[in-house]
Amino acid sequence: MDRHRLLRGAAWLVAAKSTGPAVPVRPFLNYNFKGGTYRRMSPIMTAIWQANNSNAWTIPLGGGVGIIFHFGKLPLNAQIGAYYNAERPDFGADWQLRTQIQFMFPK
Repeated sequence: MDRHRLLRGAAWLVAAKSTGPAVPVRPFLNYNFKGGTYRRMSPIMTAIWQANNSNAWTIPLGGGVGIIFHFGKLPLNAQIGAYYNAERPDFGADWQLRTQIQFMFPK
């Protein structure tokens, strides 16, 4: 089952000198395989509207994998992904690695 969604929100940078709100955009694509494994692409693109053009955007490219499994009776979701920041501020990282373990409590 394919899932296509877009999340959008806003976050404020906390620093000695504020450059205004950072607006994240989070498109994601998820492809599920049998057995609880899946592939996903979910970059967190960010725009800092008050920064100059060369420092305004962070645009990561990449993806990851995950699996849903049981620890006893408790289902868990574990995933890992790597993203290259194709566009980034001068002070931004070249790469990002995201990991997650999520406890799921179904009714």
